[in-house]
Amino acid sequence: MQVIEILSEGLKRKIKVIVPAEEMGIKLTERIAHARNHVKLNGFRLGKVPIEHLRKVYGQSFMLEVIDGILHEMPYSILAERGERSATQLKISLNEDNEDEDDSHAEQVFSGKADFVFFLNYEVFPEIIIKDLASIEIIREVVEVDEKEVDEQVERAISSIRTYTSTNNPATSGDRVTIEYIGKIDGELVKDSGNSGMQLVLGSGMSSIPNFEEQLIGCRVDDTIQIMVTFPERYEPSYLACKEAIFEINVKEVATPNELEISNDNDTARKLGLESLAHLRNVIRLQIENQYDSIIRQKIKRQIFDALEKDYLFDVPEQLLEMEFNNIWNHVHSDIQNTDRTFQETEEALQNHRDIYRTLAVRRVRLGLILTRIGEEAGITVSNGELNRASEAIQPPFPHSSMSKEKSMFGRPEAVPHLYAPIFEEFEEKVVDYLLRRISVIDRKISPAML
Repeated sequence: MQVIEILSEGLKRKIKVIVPAEEMGIKLTERIAHARNHVKLNGFRLGKVPIEHLRKVYGQSFMLEVIDGILHEMPYSILAERGERSATQLKISLNEDNEDEDDSHAEQVFSGKADFVFFLNYEVFPEIIIKDLASIEIIREVVEVDEKEVDEQVERAISSIRTYTSTNNPATSGDRVTIEYIGKIDGELVKDSGNSGMQLVLGSGMSSIPNFEEQLIGCRVDDTIQIMVTFPERYEPSYLACKEAIFEINVKEVATPNELEISNDNDTARKLGLESLAHLRNVIRLQIENQYDSIIRQKIKRQIFDALEKDYLFDVPEQLLEMEFNNIWNHVHSDIQNTDRTFQETEEALQNHRDIYRTLAVRRVRLGLILTRIGEEAGITVSNGELNRASEAIQPPFPHSSMSKEKSMFGRPEAVPHLYAPIFEEFEEKVVDYLLRRISVIDRKISPAML
């Protein structure tokens, strides 16, 4: 077998592999000899069919199996001998220009009269030498849970089981209103804005749109009103952010809250599926702590990733880059198509931002490769059980309430294209934990409001 390097440019490689006809004949003979003990033909006892007769009857079929075995096994052994790893799936072709092979040549290969030739196209992983991790310095924010916030959350939890009584009086803060509404921006209906039977407790902050609940104070059942609001800067879907909208609202019910006393026997907590009020407070405090920890964790990761990106500058495999860029680009297009804006209205804007999205793709691919390398050196692995646990949804904090429910394959090179979208993947988290034990971390106490 001959292995000839045709191209070695940056991370790109092109290899020509020649398997001599003689070697192909040997492999074919071995395959026929193996099959001899299993092939039964009329006129011959099992295992007694002459090899040459088998070659005549099944030669081409067996040669096809030989070729299939070569194409499945030999490329990876060739890369191993060269000390290389393909960053993506190998591209295998039977001629240099990826054109269909000449039928006459194929016939000669099958008959054992010509060498079997194929080509490998691939990109190798860039060489990444991990630097001194102790030089990385980050700030880790430390936040204590505000008991006032715990009190507010306890009250919200309790209000989820509070009962209400319909009234004809004007709605006041604390009342529950049931409404139907549609939203319009510049006279155009906001997609998916129609809602029938939505319930809001006024003054509770249930609505994520500022000044929405406040404008419902004073309304009565069967009223039809219009209110004007501005969507907040951080709003999903993002195309509504900072937009002014008019909501046409029909008030279906106004209901006043019934008294709900917190009894000494903890009946209220038990209605939420918990043992006691103390248990309720502990659960809520833990939930708030987890929310704080999640935000802090994201800030930590951003600092670490920024530092890594700054310290490691290298070319990334083009195929990985294109896959990641296309993933981002398609996601953006999908978001556009799911909004009220037409694709044509935003095409020019999208084209103007191609460089921004490509820069993001480069960052994601580069960070994925860096984390992969760090994880390899650290011997970090992820078990199937850990992957399964990572994908499980978090259970509601109160088993009997109506509150709703709130990966990584870094160890496998061929899975690298799929590493970047899910941020909370097991391998990534393990690498971050590994880094936190080796980099310089400065703790800084802040208030919850500063988080």
